[in-house]
Amino acid sequence: MPEVSYGVLRCILEHMKFDTRITLSSRCSKIARVEESIPLHVNEISFSSYLVKINKTQYEIVSEEPKMKDETPNQTLNLRSTDYYSNRENREKIVKKFPSNYGKEEASRKAVEYLLGGRNSIRVNIFIINRQSYHYMQPLFGISTMKVRTFRNWDIGLPKLHPLIEGPVKELGFELAHPTDFENPIARTAEQILIWRYTFNQLDTWVEVHGNIPNKDVMIEEYWMKTRKAVGSKFCVRRATGGSIDVFLEKTKEQFGGTIVKVEDTDRRMVTEVTAVSIKLDSRSKIVVHETILGSSSLFRLLIKVMADGAEGQNLVY
Repeated sequence: MPEVSYGVLRCILEHMKFDTRITLSSRCSKIARVEESIPLHVNEISFSSYLVKINKTQYEIVSEEPKMKDETPNQTLNLRSTDYYSNRENREKIVKKFPSNYGKEEASRKAVEYLLGGRNSIRVNIFIINRQSYHYMQPLFGISTMKVRTFRNWDIGLPKLHPLIEGPVKELGFELAHPTDFENPIARTAEQILIWRYTFNQLDTWVEVHGNIPNKDVMIEEYWMKTRKAVGSKFCVRRATGGSIDVFLEKTKEQFGGTIVKVEDTDRRMVTEVTAVSIKLDSRSKIVVHETILGSSSLFRLLIKVMADGAEGQNLVY
């Protein structure tokens, strides 16, 4: 019987579901070598403690003896896959077994390497890191690369994932733990940054820190709305021309139920009325968002300021 044409198989494997590819390659070492070199396209990869979710399938480390405690030595650990969206009775499968001398931490790292290691062309729409899961990805550094569209980091601090993730990402969302997070190569090149929460107290450095980020629109209105910043507090983000401020303002208006208003911008040679979005905070204050020029016609910044209600006509320039 002639050998399978692996050249033809490459075309088929690229369009298979990830869990099917893993099952097939685990049965034949020749297929495994071919399969790893084929581009992998997935919608979502999510890392948590002891488990990774790829698309709709969750992979986790479980004990062969469920009643045994995690810290019990020399227990057999399995990599189990669960398709929570499947109606099949056998939606749970044992994908791989690990030696009894492996602890749960080591087995988790080996599982990630088994699933994603050696792949130099992973395309991910949404990549998520949950708390206490960063170290599970480190075995992939130097042996795998990912092209990520949206990166959401829920861990404390922005991890250094540039050895794994090729920049730039389209959208980066994270909690800002310290101004040095913006020195991270992923943050420096991300096209859009969404900051969910600030966990450092150097509030007087906001403008300085964010002003040094090149070509970014940083969306923080939701944070300001929740924390009810004092009237007069303000925030600006330097950005280059090219992006449409009208589109940004319209999205802001729709998302937060704001209204379009006119405000005075005196940072130009002549006092100019500019379009802004006003977002009501309470009966006494609101957030106003607009763009203002910075020194020359080629450099702009986005200004966010908390104002007293009824103060649309005041000068908002920082």
